[in-house]
Amino acid sequence: MVTFDEIRNEARAEWEALEHSDKPRIYIGTATCGRASGALTVLEAINSELVKRNIEAIITQVG
Repeated sequence: MVTFDEIRNEARAEWEALEHSDKPRIYIGTATCGRASGALTVLEAINSELVKRNIEAIITQVG
């Protein structure tokens, strides 16, 4: 069984990696309201441009 301390340590390590990353972070609201407003189209467009320009970024869907 996983202990609380193990879960906390893993979460801290993931947070540190996210907080100190050299890659740009892009957050896209993709909840129901965001999807209704075209968020998935925006997500596809951003992914496409990042590939075209050979840019590595962290894209996170929120909402």
